[in-house]
Amino acid sequence: MRDERRLFQYQYKVRIARAALSQTLHESARASLQLPRLSQMQTGSVRALRSWNAEGWYVVLDRSRVLAFTSEYHTMPPKQITDVFYEIQNLPARDELSQTLHDVCMGFCYEPVAALAGRD
Repeated sequence: MRDERRLFQYQYKVRIARAALSQTLHESARASLQLPRLSQMQTGSVRALRSWNAEGWYVVLDRSRVLAFTSEYHTMPPKQITDVFYEIQNLPARDELSQTLHDVCMGFCYEPVAALAGRD
């Protein structure tokens, strides 16, 4: 799922697609999330990004703990995480669906934790 929310915009587009992971890529993804140093990392709290053009990567560990790597914190996730993400992003998509949603907060009340749980 991908969305691009912008401040002062009432509407934003969402793209949802499925892709088939090979066994190798699936194993790489699982291995990257089980990096020993990843489980020992401490990051800033998960919060909405406020800087213009800020970027955030959120990694969920053990279905509860969330690591927030953001340009505002001057942190980046380990290269293994970003490499697997870009591999998945480049897979051929199927069952793609695009739709326009409305944001009554005009981009100001987007909550990353709620988005990770599937709620806005």
